Order: sequence, then C-alpha cells, then structure tokens
Amino acid sequence: PPSWDHDVSRRKKAHLPDDERSVPRWQSMLEMIDVMTVEWGLHPLPVVADMTHERDLDTALRGLEERRLQYALQVNPNQRAVMARSGPGAPKAVSFAQFIDDSIVRNTVIASTWSTPPNRPGRVRLIAARLPSESLSRPGSPSRLPGRPPAERYIVTEWSPSRSAPQAAWVTSLDL
Repeated sequence: PPSWDHDVSRRKKAHLPDDERSVPRWQSMLEMIDVMTVEWGLHPLPVVADMTHERDLDTALRGLEERRLQYALQVNPNQRAVMARSGPGAPKAVSFAQFIDDSIVRNTVIASTWSTPPNRPGRVRLIAARLPSESLSRPGSPSRLPGRPPAERYIVTEWSPSRSAPQAAWVTSLDL
C-alpha cells in the first residue's frame, strides 16, 4: 500500500526491496497481463476484473484497449465517470447509474431483459447502453487510440425493481 512506501521499519520487517513501491491496481493488472501474454506466451482472453474501488478507470480501459483485449470490468454504479451531454453545452460528469437512468428516459437502451439470479429471491433487470465515445474521466478527450476508431464501450447494470439505483454495473467491450 502507498502508506508503506516511506515506512522503513515496516518495509524492512516485510523484506521489501528498496526499489519496490506501490502502484495503482490498474497498473498491477496490466503488468500481470503483459507477463502472461508476452513473457509466458499465453493466448489473451477477455479480462474480467472488479474495479469498483478504482478511480482512474479510463487509464485501465485505455491500457486494455492498447493491448487489443476485450474486457468486462465491474464498476461502482455511483461513480461519477461518464461524460454525457444533456443538451447544448459542455458534457458533464454523471454516475453510471444516472447514465443508465437517462438512457431509459431517452429510450437509448440497447438491451434490457429480466433475470432471476441464482440463490437470490426476486428478479432483476439487466440493462445495457452504449457509452459515449469521450473519455470517461477526461472531458473532451476521446476514448480512442491514435489512428484507431473509438472503442465500443457499453455499461451493463443489474437493477432490481424495488431499488432506486442499480446494485451492480460493468463496463465492457464485449459484443452485446
């Protein structure tokens, strides 16, 4: 953890090398993927990860897209991360939950189905919408790599009819 970076006694007790420092979770994930696909020669598969506590989601997504990997990342539905336009003017940051809610109102949802999850009572609605092509965390910055078309990104949510907001959300590049 970052709190250990300058704690000499704790680092010594844990036998941490002097040159090792904490890195963001997304960076560790990308480094592990590189080791498995480049050094070990494993065939790349879609990446599934829990990123509900990750704040710099756009960097993780761009890293996966640079490697041409498909992904399904669980995100915090309440995270303010989507740059959306609600009329004329500059886009504003809204949460994934608000983006899905707005998509329902605007009738721009691309998929909606009911499901009964195993080991849980009741039904939930799975709702998907295409995310805007702008960066999730940097207004005005496209979510694309130079010389490539914008990445197709979708948000998929699990929403119970008895709740005012989704219980879970995933950002994915998988075909819906």
